[in-house]
Amino acid sequence: MLVLTVFLLGLLPISLCKRNGPPVCTLEPIHSGAPPQDSDWKDHFRVVFTQINENMILDPRNRSGSVSPKPNGWFVIIEPRNQVGKVIQPTIKGFSMMATKSKKGHEIDFPMITRNRKLKKLDCNDGQVFLGHRDPSEKKTISFFFKGHLDYMKKGMKRFKATILDSYSTYWMGVKF
Repeated sequence: MLVLTVFLLGLLPISLCKRNGPPVCTLEPIHSGAPPQDSDWKDHFRVVFTQINENMILDPRNRSGSVSPKPNGWFVIIEPRNQVGKVIQPTIKGFSMMATKSKKGHEIDFPMITRNRKLKKLDCNDGQVFLGHRDPSEKKTISFFFKGHLDYMKKGMKRFKATILDSYSTYWMGVKF
């Protein structure tokens, strides 16, 4: 009985991790011990950047008439690619992303993240900026908005490093965009 109790208590942090998303600021999943996939993540997922004004997220049809057409940031969508001829298609059940500072030390701001139903900003002790999934449910897409940096795509920057989880033990690390 004592052994069973200790075993079940040992699983508690894992279940909390799965239910509430990543508990720590890391790109490495700590729950399965399985190695990352060695296939190219770009064959399984795509990342789409669209310049928008953040107020379009709150008022997409501009019913208020006050949404500026001038973009003030980027809306980023990450979604699985359709795998032609494959029965099992990739999904997104977990996601962890670190936003790196620019060479000049500028951080990336996520002003709408508290409204995001799929992602949350993690509290990191060392000043790092991380986003992670809120729960392990299957997500058709995940998205976020970051403010400023309108020249992001033109400059070919890759300030986001991520890990995408398809399942408990199937994941891709080294995702940079």
